[in-house]
Amino acid sequence: MVTRVYADDGETVIGEFALEKRIPLRYEEIPPVMKNAILAVEDARLLRHVGIDPIRIIGAAWKNLTSDKVEGGSTLTQQLAKNLFLSKEQTSNEDERNGRWALQIERLLHQEFRNMELYANHIFLGANAYGVEAGAELILESRRGPDYW
Repeated sequence: MVTRVYADDGETVIGEFALEKRIPLRYEEIPPVMKNAILAVEDARLLRHVGIDPIRIIGAAWKNLTSDKVEGGSTLTQQLAKNLFLSKEQTSNEDERNGRWALQIERLLHQEFRNMELYANHIFLGANAYGVEAGAELILESRRGPDYW
């Protein structure tokens, strides 16, 4: 979480402190266009699998074998498991544990809104910004320019 220091007026932010900039949102606060973008890019079949998607894995494997492009077959839930519990290594052992964690997450949460909420609040978007709200604020800050303060 971000610790913000406000000026006497109670509204002007004069400083922010955090190792990772996170500003959590509830599912209802995530704009529908962001939800749709995440689903379109990461896991269009979110409600039709159990945490791992054999169809997606087979499709990615086929594409990797028949073209020069490399495509991943992980679902949104598998990516969430990796972000929450696992290292960033790409080994078959890590992929297997990733799949097991994804199955557990689906079994316990099996709700689109919980998976989407957790994913949207944990994805890394650069410059220590984790989650869509922190990423959006990062963009706004960059548009204000260095002389904003």
